[in-house]
Amino acid sequence: ELKTRLMSTVSSKLETVDRIPGLLVEQVTAPVRFTQAVQGLLSDGVRTFVEIGPGGVLGGLVKRIDRSVTAVSIGTPEELSAAEASLAGS
Repeated sequence: ELKTRLMSTVSSKLETVDRIPGLLVEQVTAPVRFTQAVQGLLSDGVRTFVEIGPGGVLGGLVKRIDRSVTAVSIGTPEELSAAEASLAGS
């Protein structure tokens, strides 16, 4: 059975979906370990990062950690369509 896993910036580990509610509560009070989370994904071979939401702050931070990766920020439905086309071609 394939389970969706998400990177937590609290634990800096890939977590199963059932752990996310508790981790979101922790994220309010715990330090965020964004750099460690990105480095963990990089060591697992991730080379493309997609940020969903307004602005591109996290994509910019990812690029500061490793300039060789692709960081895509999506804030509108139009940007989603453009990113789908762009990423499908790469």
